[in-house]
Formats: sequence, C-alpha cells, structure tokens
Amino acid sequence: AEEVISFSDQYYILSTSPRIDDRTSALKHGDTFALFNRFGDIEKFGSGELGIYHHDTRFISRFAMTLQGRRPLLLSSTVRDDNIAMVVNAMNPDIRNGDDVAAERGSVHIFRSKFIFDGTYYERITLQDYSWTPVRLRLGFEFDADFADIFEVRGTSREKRGDPRSAKVSGDSVEFQYLGLDDRYRRTHISLSEAPQRIEATEAEYLIDLEPGGVKELQVAVSCELSEPPKKRTAAKRPADYRDALERTLAERSKSRETRPEITTSNDQFNLWLQRSRADLDMLRTDTAWGVYPYAGVPWYCTAFGRDGIITALQTLSFKPELARGVLTYLAATQAESEDPEQDAEPGKILHETRACEMAATGEVPF
Repeated sequence: AEEVISFSDQYYILSTSPRIDDRTSALKHGDTFALFNRFGDIEKFGSGELGIYHHDTRFISRFAMTLQGRRPLLLSSTVRDDNIAMVVNAMNPDIRNGDDVAAERGSVHIFRSKFIFDGTYYERITLQDYSWTPVRLRLGFEFDADFADIFEVRGTSREKRGDPRSAKVSGDSVEFQYLGLDDRYRRTHISLSEAPQRIEATEAEYLIDLEPGGVKELQVAVSCELSEPPKKRTAAKRPADYRDALERTLAERSKSRETRPEITTSNDQFNLWLQRSRADLDMLRTDTAWGVYPYAGVPWYCTAFGRDGIITALQTLSFKPELARGVLTYLAATQAESEDPEQDAEPGKILHETRACEMAATGEVPF
C-alpha cells in the first residue's frame, strides 16, 4: 500500500504493507512438521495448506505475527542448510501517528527464529530499534486450530467431524482441544514467555516500548498432544526454554552424524549436492517404536512408506546400515497377516503407507 503524504518538507512514499508472496518453507522433527509462508507465518491463503501438523492432523491452522496490525516488511527468510531452523528478517512498515510518521520504515529490525523439536514448535522474536528516538510498538499474534485431518486439507470431504472444545485462555497461554471420532484427544497449547497486555481465544497483543538501540525478546512455544481421553484433565506441561530445546536439537543431530562417513570430492557443486542430500535425509529420519525410519517426504508424505523406505535403505546401506535395520524391523512388525480387501492386504504383504490420523482410524481412508 502506498500513499503520498507531506513529511519533513518533502514528499514521502508511505509504505504500510508488503507484497503478496505464495512461496513456502517446511520444518520437521519426528512426526511433527510445519509449513510456513516466506514471512514465517501460517495464514489462510491460496490452497490453505499452511499449518503445524502432528501425526497427520493440523494442530495449528493460523499463526501470524503483526506490527501495528499489519504484516512486517520482509527482508529475507531461509531455512538453514541443515534443515533444523527457519530464520526470518523483517522490518517495520511506516508507523503513523495521525498525519505524522512516528517511526519510518526500516527503523526497527525484527528477527524470527523457529524450529520443531519433540512435538513442540519453538519461536524466538527479537526486536531492535535502530532509530534515534523511542518508539512504541503494538506487536500482535493471531492464531487458531482447526484440527483438520491431513486428507481433509488435501481436499477430501467428510460427512462428520469430531467435537471441538472451547479454547481455554489464561494470562500467558491459550489451549485448543478436540475429541476426534476415533476417541482420541488432541490438544494444542500455545505458551508465551510473558503475559501480553491483551489475550483472547484467537489473538494476543503486546505494547512494547523501545529506547534508541533498545532490544526486546519474546518466545512462543506451541505444543501438540495426542492421547486417549483422560478421565481427569491434566494441565499442559510448560515447554522447555527456546535455547534449551535448540541445544537438544543440535545435540541430537550431531549424534546422528557421528557414525556417518564424510564424503568430499574435488567438485564444489557435487559437494553441495552431497551436503543437501545428507541434510534432507537427516530431516526425514524418524525414530519409531521399531527403530529409525526414513519418511517419504515433507510435507504431505511425512510418514512411513514401504517401497520408499526399502529403496532408501538400499541406497544408504554402505554408509548408514542402521537405517536399513530400522526399515526391515518396522516393515516386519507391520507386515500383513490376514486378508483385508479394503486395505488391499494379504498375508506377507508389505505396507504401502501408514497414517495415524483420525480418518485412518475410522476407516475413512484405507491406510
């Protein structure tokens, strides 16, 4: 949005909103993955597939950050080469106070860093004022949880859904709940590092005063829980601190690399290709009850596929044999033992695809 106003005895082009962008970025850990737009937000735009997914259910369908009620102006965004975290650099739009510009665009830098670990999404937001004057910012978060089955998101219609419960709001958290038709309980707990000035079922707002050169940091954690309906509801556990969780993530990734040989060639482009392949494989590796399994792909195939797992195990057998061990153990444990025409199963047959979603449990999809 652009508007011409009088500013400092010159004509100034007011910039209050960024351009529309439909490119996406993905993060994954275990059975949880997230799909963001380039601004690091989850919004209902285009085909509406953005979200945080846990065991094939969308636990967050909206999570957007605003500044003065608008989206910040994007400078850059990228997923780290090791696929562990996404970082976003942005700046403030022009902030108006009546007909005056209280803060010029670009005077406040906004840094967002986010990752997923152990069923929880972590984000750290840092704001720094680079101007010569104090500034008051209205920082907002908009969020929602629709608990849509992954097949619903991909276009499958359903005649009936489970029971969504009213959101529970406290001083620094919001909790969404859903009881599925599979009698499993799904809960999304949004935890803020400090209580905002205003918090409701689908939004929270901070009023932040920054002195020249001042810095403000906030943290957000979104925990996804899937369980049987409890007889007595228990309070959600407070998630780990952002830095502690990140250290655990990095330590886990470092440990997985200890037994892997490093391959280097005289061709820099080929080395980059190898590096990208290793990082992608590390992200797809998922701990299961029967060992490590390479999931088929992010975002929509974030689960065990029989043929994909076998091929990956064969291709990595010479330098990562534990992957083959996990694949064979998993497929042996899930091998069909009886005839089931609806699932195309017969004794001895290896599974095509497995799903943990509500529609799979109720027989609405054959997996």
